[in-house]
Amino acid sequence: MSGGSHIEYFRLQGARILLAPYEYDGLPDDETTWQHGLAPTLRALYVAEHGEGRTLYEVAHQLRMAADLFSTHLKDGEETTPRALKRIPAAATRERTPAVLRDIATYVERWSKIEGKLEAHPGPWELSHRFPRLKQVLTIYFGQDGLAYEGETEDMPEAEGVRTWINDDVHPNCVWELPGTVAECYEALALFTDEVSLDRFFTHLNMGSGYTPWLEFLPMFAQECINHMREHHPSRESLILP
Repeated sequence: MSGGSHIEYFRLQGARILLAPYEYDGLPDDETTWQHGLAPTLRALYVAEHGEGRTLYEVAHQLRMAADLFSTHLKDGEETTPRALKRIPAAATRERTPAVLRDIATYVERWSKIEGKLEAHPGPWELSHRFPRLKQVLTIYFGQDGLAYEGETEDMPEAEGVRTWINDDVHPNCVWELPGTVAECYEALALFTDEVSLDRFFTHLNMGSGYTPWLEFLPMFAQECINHMREHHPSRESLILP
């Protein structure tokens, strides 16, 4: 992906995240159907907005940008897809894609005023958006197809794998990554208060904890991040303080 197309691609990332449930099957033409299907992701984006993530208005704007691109590139029922539209689904009735995307954009803008928009018991799909840092590291390093380091065995502590990740993938930009990772560890412990629930959630998303139970692994993971910050990035040196 060239530099220009790379930028164009990520200009629509909020819209891409929202529409992900329909990436493979296409957007339904029926408004009631797509409202129901997009609800979990829309709730997740709404919660992320209140944690300083992208706003729903930004997502709506990106949906309209995508609609304009689809309008430009739909010719006589055939589509020449620009890189920016990669992984953004078309509608079931292809020529209606711009109109459906604009309808979704309007719905997204109005959504914050809908009563009862948050579910008391959210599902794993929307909760997965609350753990972007853990999702990456626990899939690559400790997931079903990943090892924290070569030769990992039951006798080798996962803490070494956490330190490997910090030193190889994060350092020296730890001040931007590790505090948020610590927060995600404790958010998971607050949401899933027993081992069975933790294991069901993270395993469902192909994340792993090596050989250590989750109730032990997550506090250890958080503490390793804190230890690294304390040793290598003391606040007086790494932050701009008076």
